[in-house]
Amino acid sequence: MAETYGGYPDSAKSAARRALRHRDKNGSKCGTPVGWERANQISSGEKLSLKTIKRTFSFLSRAETYNQTKFTDKDGKEICGSVMYAAWGGTSMRSWCSGVINKAEGRAAAISGDVKKGLEKKVEEHNEKITDSKKKATYGMLSAVFRRGVGAYKTNPGSVRPSVKSPEQWAYARVNSFLYALKNGKFRSGKHDEDLFPSGHPLSSKD
Repeated sequence: MAETYGGYPDSAKSAARRALRHRDKNGSKCGTPVGWERANQISSGEKLSLKTIKRTFSFLSRAETYNQTKFTDKDGKEICGSVMYAAWGGTSMRSWCSGVINKAEGRAAAISGDVKKGLEKKVEEHNEKITDSKKKATYGMLSAVFRRGVGAYKTNPGSVRPSVKSPEQWAYARVNSFLYALKNGKFRSGKHDEDLFPSGHPLSSKD
C-alpha cells in the first residue's frame, strides 16, 4: 500500500473550507470535480498519497498569482482562479507539499539564496514582456522546474549535454527551456514539466 501523508497546516484546511462555503452559498461554476474532491480532502484533513501531493503542488504552483481570499471582483463577478487556489489549500498547502516532496525524494528542501534571487529575476524579466495571464511565470513554477532539473542531472546523467558541468547549470537550462515554451506555446525541442503550465495554456496538462 502506498504511503500517505497528513498533518498539513490548519490554514490550508481553512482555505479549502472557505472555497467550499463559497460554492455552497453561491452555486459556483468554477473548477472541476477533481478540484472540488481535493477541497473536500483538504478541508477534512484527509491523508494524501505522494502522487496526489505532487499534483496539488503542481496546480498551486501554476495558480499562485491568485488571491486566495478574494473570490469576486469589484463588479461581483466570480474569480475562478482565486476560488480554486483556495480550494486546493492555497499558499500554505503549496509550501507543505513542497516539503513533503523534497523529503520523500531525498532532495534538499531549500534552494540557495543566490538561486532564489536568480529565479525571481527571471520571473520579473519574463513577466515584463507578457500581457497574457496564461503565459506569465511564477516563482513556484520555476523553482519546481529547477529542482527537477537538478534531479534529472543526478539520476539521468545520460540525458545531460557534455558541455554542462554542474546540476545547477542543467537546471537553469531547463528553466530557460520552460520559459521559452511558456511564452511561445511550444518547446524548442523535447517536452517537459507540462503539469506546471497555467490552466488554459496551449501546453497545459491540467485536468
